[in-house]
Amino acid sequence: MSEKINNNLSPEAAKKEITERVKQHRILAGVTQEKLADSAMVSVRTVKRFEAGEEISLLNFLKILKALNLLDSLDFLLSDQSQRPTFLVEVYKPRKRVSNKKESKQDWKWGDEK
Repeated sequence: MSEKINNNLSPEAAKKEITERVKQHRILAGVTQEKLADSAMVSVRTVKRFEAGEEISLLNFLKILKALNLLDSLDFLLSDQSQRPTFLVEVYKPRKRVSNKKESKQDWKWGDEK
């Protein structure tokens, strides 16, 4: 049973969950470790080490995700902060001065009025 990946998990447990999910995607896609290694242009040993939870480089991890068509999923994980609405507010320079509308005095007259 898979766990939800959140801040309650230790980094080691999150790594284990991520490697297991990527492995599940590979198996459901009907791709062997050897075919994945070929399409990702990494060694079979790298794929085996990754699925066993051992350390691999970030570049090789990204190659594996791309070969499984999972690289687009990272956009949800690490969204572009410049596209959030509050970024536009932060970039927008607020006004520094506010001028009050002058109120007309009711007792002013043109002079020809009675």
